Amino acid sequence: MQIRISKSSVFAEVQKLAAYVAAKQADGSADGSAYPRIAIQDEDREVLESAWQDVLTDVARILAPYITDAELPPLPHGIDLAADFVLNVAVPETLPSAHAAALPTAIVRYAVRRLLATWTAIAMPEQADRFAAYAETARKTLRSLLLSQVRR
Repeated sequence: MQIRISKSSVFAEVQKLAAYVAAKQADGSADGSAYPRIAIQDEDREVLESAWQDVLTDVARILAPYITDAELPPLPHGIDLAADFVLNVAVPETLPSAHAAALPTAIVRYAVRRLLATWTAIAMPEQADRFAAYAETARKTLRSLLLSQVRR
């Protein structure tokens, strides 16, 4: 099974969610200063690059027993949104097919939540724990997909 995670799609989703969170923040300021502080601008993506590398490493660690081949993008200088994360995974026959099919979505969900947690730690430190908990829940979901086996 080949799993391809589009970095540009993940970054776009993080940017969209951060904008949504920024728009919903009621910081009491009449000038709307919450939005530019919280929303991710194109130039802010570079800040998330190391967090993206951490996500790739963590996903590779979680899936390590099942990876037959992986294309980890090299550390870029700047932002290379075309650098997809590609894994070839040999899922056990005892893994329910629905769980195997859900792996790509679970990986993307974890990546998005982890990057959003990283960003909120910078832009909204008072909310960082809440978003970190969302990322941890997504990580646990990813792990649980792999741990559930059908008894044969």
